Amino acid sequence: MPLRNLSALAIVATLALSACSSDNPEPKVAPEPTASTSSAVASPSASASAANDDMPDDEVAFIESFYAALTEAISTGDPAGFMVLADESCVNCKTLARNLRSAYKNGGRIVDGDWTVLSAEPDPGKDDDVWEVRVRTARERWLDASGQTVKTVAPSIQTVAMALQQDAGGWQVRELKLR
Repeated sequence: MPLRNLSALAIVATLALSACSSDNPEPKVAPEPTASTSSAVASPSASASAANDDMPDDEVAFIESFYAALTEAISTGDPAGFMVLADESCVNCKTLARNLRSAYKNGGRIVDGDWTVLSAEPDPGKDDDVWEVRVRTARERWLDASGQTVKTVAPSIQTVAMALQQDAGGWQVRELKLR
């Protein structure tokens, strides 16, 4: 029975609002995440690049690198890679980092998590640094230390508003918000 996942990652709750189910009758065991899975995510998706041919390349590349770092963090439990891309004022970034660390505490882990940018466009009528980003999330399985499935987050396509800011060091995420 699908349930709203309010206790999952805050990013899932605040960004994905995905339906979850912990009563999956036949969970499929996936292999441990590998470096090749992570590196495949790091390259920009063809659909996002094609959809953004007329968009500023550096903002789109930054947005794609942020989601690649988020995918890496989901597979490792270490949010450092995406947190260096977030401003310290990004509340949802901090909440996501805290919940990822919590998921991996005591030997737990998340498998199959993959967030892919489908499109990224400046938000019309908004501040120039607010982007509307469509993201495809893969099905995630949350496992406890013994490898038992604790919960399953359903795959989805989400629209996220990303407020960006630029300083001498480059772009940073100021905030994330589900649309």
